[in-house]
Amino acid sequence: MLDKNQAISILVSDLNIGGIEKNSIHLSNFLVRNGYKVDLLLIKSGGDLSSMLDSRVNRIDFKSRSIKNSFFSLLKYFFRENPFACFVNSWPITIFAICAKLICFNNVKLIVCEHTTWSKDEIYQEAKIKCLIPLSMRFFYFFAHKIICVSKGSANDLHQLTNISKNKIEVIYNPIQTSLALDYSMLTNYSYWQNGDHKKLIAVGSLKPSKDYFTLFRAIKILKEDLKIKLLVLGDGPLYKNLIKLREDLGLEDCIIMPGFEKEPLPLMASADLLVLSSAFEGFGNVIVESFSVGTPVVSTDCPHGPNEIISNSSLGILAKVNDPASIANAIKKSFSMSYNEESLKSRANEFSIEIAGNKYLRTII
Repeated sequence: MLDKNQAISILVSDLNIGGIEKNSIHLSNFLVRNGYKVDLLLIKSGGDLSSMLDSRVNRIDFKSRSIKNSFFSLLKYFFRENPFACFVNSWPITIFAICAKLICFNNVKLIVCEHTTWSKDEIYQEAKIKCLIPLSMRFFYFFAHKIICVSKGSANDLHQLTNISKNKIEVIYNPIQTSLALDYSMLTNYSYWQNGDHKKLIAVGSLKPSKDYFTLFRAIKILKEDLKIKLLVLGDGPLYKNLIKLREDLGLEDCIIMPGFEKEPLPLMASADLLVLSSAFEGFGNVIVESFSVGTPVVSTDCPHGPNEIISNSSLGILAKVNDPASIANAIKKSFSMSYNEESLKSRANEFSIEIAGNKYLRTII
């Protein structure tokens, strides 16, 4: 039986921008609001999302340069604190955490949380010995109390890749914090995109291969022939220079704006006519739910996995083909001709609230 004075810990790499990091903060804040003692364990210090963390959460920085270097810090933590449960986010951190638990030989309930579609993930595709990832999961995840995946598709993918029993895997959709007060004063910093008679598109996410902005930019090139349109891309990442060059090559400097990372994108999502997600693959697709939460419809690729579980019918948004600029362009055009009910979008977002997801997380350990 869980004593509220016994810690629940959440292990994550850092608090830099990303779906895993946001999920960890939302879960930490939910648990501490409900009277639980929460230790947020960070392998690396700092991060852009630190200010979102409730001050009552006990933040423990291992201050390590790498996952391997944090192993002994985690081992000491398990020995010293003996938490009731520990949620661990994403391989290979999960493997190190399970090893630490086995060495400590304590009763901590270790819950593995996987946030990606592993068969499509860049780490898996670029691994020199691909088999080591599923093999390590198959062996070590046996010792986990539970495995959480963030969509039905990603859960099925993990089962097929590793042959881990479906009975051990539970699906809990990523939560969002609903009913937040939005600061619209920030829109003055985006007047070039905000003002005018053009359609306002927004895309939010790291500039990395899985988000496939190259295809989105080519879709904008198609749309530019018929529509006044401006796309605001909020994100930073390794492909920034490549995308700047593609924007120039396509002659889209006047209609694609790339200001970099934005810590509070929701007011901009609320101001947009449409959010576009062009991913080649996802684990879930947090930005879709975030967009719904402010009443903005979505066009997303029907990628593996997550978007088609969130956009469950055409009244919420449109799904386009992956890596197909014409399909994305046509979906955007079609979306502009449709009438969306803002309250229906917000109602759908409420189905992914932290209250619903947080209680499901609790049920995995109680």
